[in-house]
Amino acid sequence: MSLVRSDRIRLLSWNICFGGIGAGRTGYDPITSRENLRGIVRAILGKSPDVIVLQEYRDAEETGGVIKAGLREAGYTCHSSNPGLDKNGILIALGRNLTDMYAVSPAASFKVDTRRLDEIYRYRWANLGLKSQGMSFELLGIHIPDVRPGRKGGPETFVRSIGHKQLIWDALIEYAREKLKTGSEAIIAGDFNTGLNAEDRSHNTDSYYLSDRMAYLKRLKNSHGEGLADAWRKFHPEPGPEDYTWFLGNRGFRLDYVFLTPGLGKRLSGVEYSHEERVSGLSDHSMVLADIRL
Repeated sequence: MSLVRSDRIRLLSWNICFGGIGAGRTGYDPITSRENLRGIVRAILGKSPDVIVLQEYRDAEETGGVIKAGLREAGYTCHSSNPGLDKNGILIALGRNLTDMYAVSPAASFKVDTRRLDEIYRYRWANLGLKSQGMSFELLGIHIPDVRPGRKGGPETFVRSIGHKQLIWDALIEYAREKLKTGSEAIIAGDFNTGLNAEDRSHNTDSYYLSDRMAYLKRLKNSHGEGLADAWRKFHPEPGPEDYTWFLGNRGFRLDYVFLTPGLGKRLSGVEYSHEERVSGLSDHSMVLADIRL
């Protein structure tokens, strides 16, 4: 259950894999998938987060319905990017302490021309504004597409997928640039399916597509020379195997991130991964947990 506290916010970001039906599965099973979904809810509540950002969330009754019911019972308010749709999207859930302290409303700062995206990519972000007398900020949950050659559809589909990924990345860079320019505060959390080739993957892996976009995002600065805080790197500056949140066989990748604008970055008090859910098969991704002082 979300704890009532006024000293910090705990954020949990997690790609739950195919709507939460179970890592390695491609279809819903009425017995094992439902138990997996219940396990996802238990795992989330066990971390006592105030903010939950789920990727690959699907708002179908048999999948997202189970997750939302469990979270609402624990006092969370849920906002999804894909209401009523069995397609990958974002769920942001806020605990009572936040909804009591902040006025929450949809935000429209993150802008993508959805006409240029195939439908399956149109629900990959959710943007909320939280306002109070003391501090106001935005939440952006995001799931940047994964692209790999050799997948179904052939070279033409691969090239098209690269274009979709680039479009969402460019929108994210513009979003971050605007926040830094105006001094507005924001938390960006999700599955980026991208990293720096020099430090965010094991050496026996293929290079990331659009790694240059991640490098560019990290180079952005405000007028005081301050950039976004990469939550994990703030506390783990030296790259190593402990960085990886997703594996393909024995090959590790850092796909999951939390970024904060400078003001919130200075309030960041801790970050950790939780790997047990990935190892047990609840999902194929590890959780990212970040604590922010108020």
